[in-house]
Amino acid sequence: MTIATEAELIEQALALLKSDGAASAQYIYVIGAIRRFKIGTRYAGVDTRKKMSALIRGAINPHAKVLFFDTATCKQDTHIIVRCSGTQLSAAWVDSSVARVRGAAFPQLEGLVQIPTSSFEQR
Repeated sequence: MTIATEAELIEQALALLKSDGAASAQYIYVIGAIRRFKIGTRYAGVDTRKKMSALIRGAINPHAKVLFFDTATCKQDTHIIVRCSGTQLSAAWVDSSVARVRGAAFPQLEGLVQIPTSSFEQR
C-alpha cells in the first residue's frame, strides 16, 4: 500500500488496513523511502519512526511489532515486492528503471534484491 503524506490519507490507509484484517497482525512492516517520506510529510505524527510506530500500533494493533526497512539506502528509486504465504513474508526491491510498470501488466523482475529479515529495524 502506498501512503501519502497528508494526515487524513494516512489515517484512512491505517483504518483500511485494520478493517482488511491487520488488527490481528503480530508484525507490521513499513517498507519504502522512509527518510524521503519523513522530509515530505506535513503530518507531525509521522515525522519519526518512533511516532510512526505509535500511530500504527494505536490505529491497528497495540501489541504488534512495527518493523522498518528504508529503501532510501538502495541508492535508486525502487519498486517494492512483498509476498505473504500464511505467516511467512518475503520482501524484495528492484530498481524502478529496470522494472517499469506498463498498463496493467506486472513487470518482469530482473535484478530483484531480497530484503533479509535481519535488515528490518524495530522502533
